[in-house]
Amino acid sequence: MEQLNMDKLKDNLQIDKSEVLENYICGQCNRPVTKTRITYKNGKTSTKETGCVCRHIKEAAEVKKMKDIKKYHTSSIMPKDYEEKKVNGYQANTDSQKQAKELTVSFIMNAEAVIEAGQGILYKGTFGTGKTHLALAIRNYLADNNYKVLFVTLPDYLERIKEGYNGAKDSRALQMSYNIQTLARTADLLILDDVGANNMTKWATEQLFLLVNARKGKSTIYTTNLNTDDFIGDRDLHRIYSRMLESNREIEIYGQDKRKNMNDFKF
Repeated sequence: MEQLNMDKLKDNLQIDKSEVLENYICGQCNRPVTKTRITYKNGKTSTKETGCVCRHIKEAAEVKKMKDIKKYHTSSIMPKDYEEKKVNGYQANTDSQKQAKELTVSFIMNAEAVIEAGQGILYKGTFGTGKTHLALAIRNYLADNNYKVLFVTLPDYLERIKEGYNGAKDSRALQMSYNIQTLARTADLLILDDVGANNMTKWATEQLFLLVNARKGKSTIYTTNLNTDDFIGDRDLHRIYSRMLESNREIEIYGQDKRKNMNDFKF
């Protein structure tokens, strides 16, 4: 009966004959593998290996990895034009902007080593000097190279957490709050934009400290309008600032507000 079924299968697949070429034990999964040459009725041949599950495990792991990467992307809260932000598109008019651009290029060129070392950048500066542009340029490069990157502003991050607290009976709000906190702590690269743009209450400062502390040993990029005096003038912010500088290069960017371009208006 078994032979009859095999003969029927061969007919359906248009197989003329099959020949075992080799039997061996896979060095990875330790399973017996049979290597077979199949000759089809049209004269074509193919070689198949059966018994080893390594390829299937690798494919499953790759699928899971890509799903994880997509999760970080879909959970990011970014400007609608984020895809346009590239290093080459950043206009560096001042010396500090040129230095910031060079630092960003260096990060990208050494991304693998930087991520492995858990290092990052603290972009400081006044409004509209391109801090977010440069951070997004790094984000886009790493995301295109299959790193798990989360981009979120501090106000949006805190708002997601609040929604979980306020909607304690809302399972969706709780899940979103849990997700943003988990993703922020586990991303290959977290970009926390607009640090200090919100009202830095005691609760907000505590949440920021918890996140910065959780990111020790992991690559993080921060952007902020706060200057050094703003950080060191507050004891709790000073502690956070000190943690940020443990593994982040700091650069302060000066220049005119790039957002104040009258030519962008349509009226």
